[in-house]
Amino acid sequence: MAKGFLENHGHRARFFYMNILFATMAFLASLFAGALGASEGEGDDAQSRYEVCALAGATADVTCPTLGADDTTGQTLFDIGVATAVLNALLLIWSIVGHYHYGAEILEKGQFLLSILNIGLFAGLVGNLNSVEDILEDVNIENNVLFSGVNPYVIAVVGLSAGVLDFVLFNSLNLWYFKTRCDLSYKPSGDYGSGN
Repeated sequence: MAKGFLENHGHRARFFYMNILFATMAFLASLFAGALGASEGEGDDAQSRYEVCALAGATADVTCPTLGADDTTGQTLFDIGVATAVLNALLLIWSIVGHYHYGAEILEKGQFLLSILNIGLFAGLVGNLNSVEDILEDVNIENNVLFSGVNPYVIAVVGLSAGVLDFVLFNSLNLWYFKTRCDLSYKPSGDYGSGN
């Protein structure tokens, strides 16, 4: 049944898939950056959390552990999160425009590389988070202001898992099951009609 549907709608189905994928990745990255970039303090003293709070070392009494002078991990994580969100937002716009065949062939050919790029960006988030000693201690997760509301570590792991799943599952299906049925250049034959 999937093959029959894809005879006439493969390109459209592929681009709807990319819409959902890029929207999800942009949402996860925005949520991640938002958790780190939320305001800490009040009024004129308010700063982004990643600028004043360490990622580890929180206790029941200290919800914003003092950030070391040389600690730039929070800034790096925030920058990667913002870059990932912006990239995926732009890719979402491109994939929406691709429904009308504008730049669609380039996006189709580059989808494999874009999947790898998303994996790399979310792996960068997970790797930087893992470089922080004691970040996953229960007392830190329960009390650290950076983990209030949403857990950036969980978001990064979900994004990385989604990227790996996309890379393996979509590309496997596209190469071995759907073959070229999801490509813009595919021309159906037989009883399924013509047109994409």
